[in-house]
Amino acid sequence: MLTFIVEFRLNPGSKNKIVDEFEERGPNRTSGIELVSAWVGKKEDVIFAIIQSQDEESVVRACEQLSQAGSFQIHPVINIEQY
Repeated sequence: MLTFIVEFRLNPGSKNKIVDEFEERGPNRTSGIELVSAWVGKKEDVIFAIIQSQDEESVVRACEQLSQAGSFQIHPVINIEQY
C-alpha cells in the first residue's frame, strides 16, 4: 500500500460545501482509495488528506472528482523509518 498526502487548494467560498459533501457521502467512497485522515485549514481554504492506495493513478482519479472546487497536489510519501 502506498501513502500520499493530498493538498486541496479550494476556490474561495467552497470549503463548507466540500466539507458538507464529505460528511454526507463518507470518506472512502472511491474504490481502491482509503482516506486515513484529513485536516481543514482554519484560516485558509485548504484541506490536507492522507490517502492510501495501490497506485497514484487511482488517487488522481479520486481527486479529479473534486476539481470543480479547486486544485490539488499529490505528494507520494514514505514513513521516515523507510527513508
